Amino acid sequence: MPRKVRVVISERQQEYLRRLTQSDSCPPEIADRAHIVLFAYDKCNNATIADRLGCGRRTVREWRNRWAGGFDRLVRIECLESDAQFRVALVETLMDDPTSEHATAERLADDLVAAGGTRRASESYESAGTAAALA
Repeated sequence: MPRKVRVVISERQQEYLRRLTQSDSCPPEIADRAHIVLFAYDKCNNATIADRLGCGRRTVREWRNRWAGGFDRLVRIECLESDAQFRVALVETLMDDPTSEHATAERLADDLVAAGGTRRASESYESAGTAAALA
């Protein structure tokens, strides 16, 4: 029996995944994959996730594994690139063929900001640096 892959997500990834699950403009398959990642992070087993979403355990296992396999890349982009690039990468991680669906990924990534009014990552780092200098 294959071993269950542990899913890890950052706080920012969690926030964006939640926004995808609540977005009216998000395709249902992307929202379901975001749910899979969130449920897996909450330590739900594959059977429970499959029952909640009405999909197969194989689908849950596939997307759990794909998320885990792309996690290091996402963290690298989250830390080193712009927030816009990070949002696109996160959405692309949940797509079947991100190369052919790049415009959709960009549109959904833009919707993530509109849904939450998030500041750009560089602004957060600048604020943190200013706060540290004042302390």
